[in-house]
Amino acid sequence: MQSTRDILKKFNPIEDKYISREFQAFGIYLAENLGDYKHKSLYIRLAKTVP
Repeated sequence: MQSTRDILKKFNPIEDKYISREFQAFGIYLAENLGDYKHKSLYIRLAKTVP
């Protein structure tokens, strides 16, 4: 799992303007690693609700 520092280093405010929370970035990260970008909202929701 990435630290907050690592996520913020990769954050590009021009490209990632709709990602404003850490759980959103982690959900996108999960979707990319699993190759399931179509269901990225599911991974964002899981990152938000599952501890």
